[in-house]
Amino acid sequence: MNKNKVCLAVLAVAAMVIFTQSSARAADNLLLNPGFESGSDITADSWSPWGGCERLNEYKHGGEWGLHGWADDGTGDKGVYQDIKTTPGTKFVFTGYLMSPNESGMHKSPITGGEAFLEIEWFQGDTKLSSIKSDSLKGASDWKQFSISGTVPASVDTARFVVKVKSEAGSSGDVYFDDLEVTQAK
Repeated sequence: MNKNKVCLAVLAVAAMVIFTQSSARAADNLLLNPGFESGSDITADSWSPWGGCERLNEYKHGGEWGLHGWADDGTGDKGVYQDIKTTPGTKFVFTGYLMSPNESGMHKSPITGGEAFLEIEWFQGDTKLSSIKSDSLKGASDWKQFSISGTVPASVDTARFVVKVKSEAGSSGDVYFDDLEVTQAK
């Protein structure tokens, strides 16, 4: 075999290994549409919203879209979630990127008086049994990765993965979420 054919064969094998590894990493994420890339208008596919979060392309960590939420003078929490059926003893790791711009104008104010975070809620049927949350983003910040991990308690059959903006009296400001990931710890 000549040198050119050997080089091509080596390159082909290397490309297959890289593709297989990146596909395996992508397949490990249990969330659907983790970067909010698909959707119609302001609604992200595969996510259940409440309180007024919206899919926007003004700020994004990766890809073309991110999720925008805002604190609004104690009017209630806002966010989106996905549910995953599970069994007790399963350990999950939930990570994602959050930021709050330090500018002025629509969708660009730093969060004040409120907070944003990741949360895992544990359900049995329709009943929420407990929850755990990550550290909070407060004030202006560039993209920062947050993470939380937890083991499914006894009696739980559903894990709910939530991104949330919590409003308090006098709060205001914008928060963006992007590149979320849920993996099952081994």
